[in-house]
Order: sequence, then structure tokens, then C-alpha cells
Amino acid sequence: AVSTKYHQSGVGTYMLNRIFEMAKKRGIPEVRVDTHEKNIPMISLLIKNGFEKRGIAMLGGTKERIVFEKIV
Repeated sequence: AVSTKYHQSGVGTYMLNRIFEMAKKRGIPEVRVDTHEKNIPMISLLIKNGFEKRGIAMLGGTKERIVFEKIV
């Protein structure tokens, strides 16, 4: 999570890039993230950083989450 004080400052992209580097070093071929459909800032961040929508997951059997994935 990134404080709203730092939204659109590059912090989210920086964090994702470090995650991609860690995944590559560990031989992990993809990174998956899920978020609520109303979390527009997160969805925008994921799309901006090359994630693609893969489907819907159910959290606790009742809460829908959008699943995004990026091949690293």
C-alpha cells in the first residue's frame, strides 16, 4: 500500500519494479495481484506496469477480486 500523500509520485512503480527483480532472481515466472474493482488507482498502476486482467477470484467465498498477472 502507498499513502495517498505519495500517489502518482512513482512509489508504486518503484515497488513493483523491485518485486519484478526479486521474482526474476528467484526464477518466479509471473507476478499476480488481486484488487477490488473500485480500487481504480491500483488498477491503473497495474495496467501502467504491464499487468493484464486474468479473471475474477472470490475472497472468503463472497468478495469478488479482479486478478491481474504479469509475466516477468
